[in-house]
Amino acid sequence: MNDATDDEAFALGLPTRGEIYEQQCALLETELADSYQEVRHCRQRIAKLVRMADELTGERDRLRAALNRLQG
Repeated sequence: MNDATDDEAFALGLPTRGEIYEQQCALLETELADSYQEVRHCRQRIAKLVRMADELTGERDRLRAALNRLQG
């Protein structure tokens, strides 16, 4: 094993443990912000689907009532 090679690796400016933690925190913060944005968009899509379902349910009920009157 060549100890000189190991010493040269540290001369290349390997990050300290603190720098690695800071980088990981920055990555996690970005991922969290992206996740929040995705959740917000999903909630908007869900709200739209709920409104659509409500409209369709109302239309179904009106059509059933009309059918019952015609069959009546």
